[in-house]
Amino acid sequence: MKEKEAVEELELGLDFSKLQRVADKCPNVIPVVVQDWRIKEVLGLVYINQEALVKSWETGMAFFWSTSRNKLWLKGEEKSGCFLKVKEIRVNCDQNSLLFLVEKPENIGFCHTKNENGAFRESCFYRQIVDLASGKLVFS
Repeated sequence: MKEKEAVEELELGLDFSKLQRVADKCPNVIPVVVQDWRIKEVLGLVYINQEALVKSWETGMAFFWSTSRNKLWLKGEEKSGCFLKVKEIRVNCDQNSLLFLVEKPENIGFCHTKNENGAFRESCFYRQIVDLASGKLVFS
């Protein structure tokens, strides 16, 4: 299933080949879990390279590596306006992924998808698996 097609689907279509495509197209990146530092809601999963990490550290704003555009990306600069202030950066035990605890603007969603009212969703994790056997999803 193509990335754009999966955005509003209510049938499970997990993309198990995503990491291979990322590795082929954008070597030297690691995943970053982005979490709201106040309420601890997970907002999304993105990728980062050394350049984006240094820019994030130096500016205090969240920079990532866009795997679809293969370029440095300041979150919020293109569509959503959801600029993220980095409050803390944590590294996992294997040092192969990061956690960004961020301050997000009020009333501006993190996700690039929009809800039924046309607003950007608060989190990319807006669907719940309700039946794995049938692949049924619901909006949560």
